[in-house]
Amino acid sequence: MKNILPFVLGFLFLNSSALIAHAQDDASTKVLRVRSLLQEMTIEQKVGQLFLVGFSGLTPDEGLKNIIRDVKPGGVLFFSRNVKTARQTSKLIFRSQVYAQSQSRVPMLIAIDQEGGFVSRLRLNPPLPSALSIALSNDPEVVDRMGYYTGLLLNSLGFNMNLAPVLDVVHKGEKSFIGNRAFGFGATQTSQMAHAFAHGLTMAKIIPTFKHFPGHGSSYTDSHLVMPIRMDTAEQLDREDWIPYRDINQYNPVAIMAAHISFPNVDPSRLPATFSSVLLKDVLRSKLGFEGLIITDDIEMKGANDSSPLGQRAIHSFLAGADMIMIAWNRLAQKSAAKAM
Repeated sequence: MKNILPFVLGFLFLNSSALIAHAQDDASTKVLRVRSLLQEMTIEQKVGQLFLVGFSGLTPDEGLKNIIRDVKPGGVLFFSRNVKTARQTSKLIFRSQVYAQSQSRVPMLIAIDQEGGFVSRLRLNPPLPSALSIALSNDPEVVDRMGYYTGLLLNSLGFNMNLAPVLDVVHKGEKSFIGNRAFGFGATQTSQMAHAFAHGLTMAKIIPTFKHFPGHGSSYTDSHLVMPIRMDTAEQLDREDWIPYRDINQYNPVAIMAAHISFPNVDPSRLPATFSSVLLKDVLRSKLGFEGLIITDDIEMKGANDSSPLGQRAIHSFLAGADMIMIAWNRLAQKSAAKAM
């Protein structure tokens, strides 16, 4: 909990002046306010900050207010089912933030998957181009601009986090589950273009979320349906898939999403990264030096490969090194997981 709370509170208090009073306070004063608030929060409020939850409906009264009241989540995740018009979306976010602060005194992370291409929860006309199509311009400035304008759109509606860019490394001619969500071919192009997109998001005051660590690579297995298994060694991954994850700390704040992918030659337990302390602590934290927020992919997904109750999955992931647990669909599971934690 010591990782997630300062991250969330620090970002929201230092960067989101519309959500806080006394915007004229200097940075040191705001840090003291964050620390004071942490001391005053109840254990239920602190535990709630460890969850990123999805919800149903287009208004807070259709279920989101109940989730905020019962779980007090650190963040909520929007899907297409929650978006109808710009006005409705903006109003939903504003009302939800006001209610969240009445329950836990903390503004929430408001996240969405707005990668471009077919993974775009906000549908535009004309549609946003895919990551691959803009990356093949071989112009980082073009990709940076796309990230910036995507961020401006999200910021204008009230979002403060985008679950993008994708860092999975694919190669030309190889089949991959990721497809045109990848920012080019090979580690070098992927890294350059994805980082440009993240820079644009950051300039628009949107937190980028790099995904899906440790990497889908050329795997054609959909982790929504079954857990992918990659037999690569740590040395092989270090020469390819993990290259784009270096220097991510230049973005502040920043997050990485852990995937439901197993690497038996890195972690003999065969646990997916979501539940693997070897991959999250030993590799991502120690080897790659990542200092930001680790978010899981949805632990309800079949790729999590775990028959235990959602509450136990959340605990396992937290103990493995995740800072924030995503539960995107089941309201009862969200409540039970928070209670278990």
